[in-house]
Amino acid sequence: MKKKIILLLLIPFLTSCFHQYPLVSGDYISERVLENDYFSDAKFSLIEIDEKTYNEANFINVIKDRGSYNDKKNVRKNRKYYRFNLYIFVIPLDKFVQFDIGKFSYIDGTSGLYNTYLSCSSPEFSLEKTFAEFENSYNKAELGFQMQCEDETYQGIRFTFKKV
Repeated sequence: MKKKIILLLLIPFLTSCFHQYPLVSGDYISERVLENDYFSDAKFSLIEIDEKTYNEANFINVIKDRGSYNDKKNVRKNRKYYRFNLYIFVIPLDKFVQFDIGKFSYIDGTSGLYNTYLSCSSPEFSLEKTFAEFENSYNKAELGFQMQCEDETYQGIRFTFKKV
């Protein structure tokens, strides 16, 4: 009898651990950034798009929302896609620069963690393709990556965002 009670108590806990948070359209601004010499602020917007636009973007600056289709019967019907526009304030330039973010890959078993790549090829600033992580949890998000500095050291960058 005790085994059955313990198992019943664990079921709600275990199922809540794997809840996938859907992405929420809108604008997000950084509220915290891991201190560094290159970037001070960031902002991004999520704009819902259709599947055709998503496919035409070739995985650049678009994301497929894994949290929007938990219902196994209606996977295609409930699937959502978003344009992901990311801007980071580059301290040496004293302005926001658009970064490309692409090939989001959802990490199974998480509530909203994606692996992705980040790059920037503006005339004033360049960042070669670097591995990044994007985490979504309802109206908040985090973006973290490492960049190689001019002196060949690496600096970890992490932004925490809130929806505005």
